[in-house]
Amino acid sequence: MKKKQVLSLIVWILLFALVFLLLQQIVKPKWDEGLAATTDIEGFYAEEKDSLDVVFFGTSHVICGISPMKLYEDYGIKSYVLATGDQPMQSTYYWIKEAHKRQPHMVAVLDIWSLLFTDQVTEEVIRESLDDMPLSPNKAMAIRTVCDCYNLPSFDFFFPLFHYHDRIMELEKKDVTDLFRDKKNLWEGHYPIAWWGHSDYQGVNLDPNFPTELTASIPMEENNILWLQNIIHYCAKEQIPLILTKVPLLTWDQARHDAVEQVLAAEGIPFFDMNLNPYYQTLGMDPTYDYQGQDHLNMLGAQKVTDAFGQYLLEAGYVTEKTLAETAHANDAWNRQIPAYEHSYKGYALPMVEEIPAFLEAITGDPDYIVFYGYQDNGTSEFTPEYAHAISAFGFDEAALLTRSTKQVRIVYNGEELLNDATDQDMLHVTGELKKGSAPFGKRLKETLHYDFALNAWDKAMVINGKECTTALATGLHVIVYSMSEEANVCEVCFTPIANGDVYWQIRDYVR
Repeated sequence: MKKKQVLSLIVWILLFALVFLLLQQIVKPKWDEGLAATTDIEGFYAEEKDSLDVVFFGTSHVICGISPMKLYEDYGIKSYVLATGDQPMQSTYYWIKEAHKRQPHMVAVLDIWSLLFTDQVTEEVIRESLDDMPLSPNKAMAIRTVCDCYNLPSFDFFFPLFHYHDRIMELEKKDVTDLFRDKKNLWEGHYPIAWWGHSDYQGVNLDPNFPTELTASIPMEENNILWLQNIIHYCAKEQIPLILTKVPLLTWDQARHDAVEQVLAAEGIPFFDMNLNPYYQTLGMDPTYDYQGQDHLNMLGAQKVTDAFGQYLLEAGYVTEKTLAETAHANDAWNRQIPAYEHSYKGYALPMVEEIPAFLEAITGDPDYIVFYGYQDNGTSEFTPEYAHAISAFGFDEAALLTRSTKQVRIVYNGEELLNDATDQDMLHVTGELKKGSAPFGKRLKETLHYDFALNAWDKAMVINGKECTTALATGLHVIVYSMSEEANVCEVCFTPIANGDVYWQIRDYVR
């Protein structure tokens, strides 16, 4: 072949490869809600190299249980949670290697929950743990190892386009625009859960004086033990300080602790079990309010655990003034994102506010929030004067409420009422839009906001930008808090009258 033909062939091959890789990135799913593997992994690569003091690894337990921004605010420790839901120990090994390439001075903290895995690991779990790792020799080894361990074909892990090709017909604008968005993760890999799952468990409270002769009554997969040993040996070889821990978990018990302790004792590695008394008691964990269900910490629990971990890192000498000085070049960037984090934290925490005055105080006068109120009473027999008084705090007429004649929609911004439609008819229907650029808040509104209220006795809906915010048969006052900076509803609460004069707050679980 002539030189010109060879060059032409090379150009075409490179062009094909470029188009193939670009299409692969577009077609690949973006896990950006809930535990948000894509968002969290891409956020890690957006961190400045050699800027982190600590990196947390593991499963959803550590994703929900550690807040790096709080760790920085309170202790000056810069950290990231590089974990995915149900991440197998084999994936974790390669993520520690991957992280160490970018953060050579890191302390590695591993929550050991995956050591106890039996059948939790599915193909989707593996894809979430590996798909967003950039292609490299390390990723190639990770794919081969994990696929061999779980008897999966490795070809379409290397080339996910072949696995996800059927998504081509379902692509949305977001699949393309996401490639160019700012990858910086405000939460630094943390997923804040803004509700609690009132549990009957009273906490594990393990006895610190457990038997010295440990007998593992919990069976463990040999593969999990092998790859934990590989993690320990790799960290020792690379001189990476390694902390093995278990964040609080309501279903944790003595048998699990003993089984893990026996494995780690053989390796000469201490186990920082945060479920163990008297340490667990010093955390002040409340099983009613600090957990979502039995397996995950919510925002309240994460604050307590993060605070305790900050103290532990400093007191045990894993983080010192010297190590903090090594990454001080990144302090300005972290300081700049504190205001945005604090505001976002408040938005997430709104559904957890239990008292009406505290809720009002949190949202009133905040120039980022537009608050939508929709009131509907269907004449329920539990309607009480106490309820009317509570709802009057939001500007609704108490006398009208007591006559059960009010059906009303209000929109309030920064103390100013933008819309107030009230009727005593059986049906109230209001539609409209709040235009970008219009007074009094248009300069901050990023897009025109469409609203649609339809209230009647049995079927209610408040729709904002096409998203329904209330459910059928929900009686009472609906409060929707919309954040202009996030372009999303950050809280929705339904106030319902119940017997004995009480007022029930029904929280909607927004996934953002």
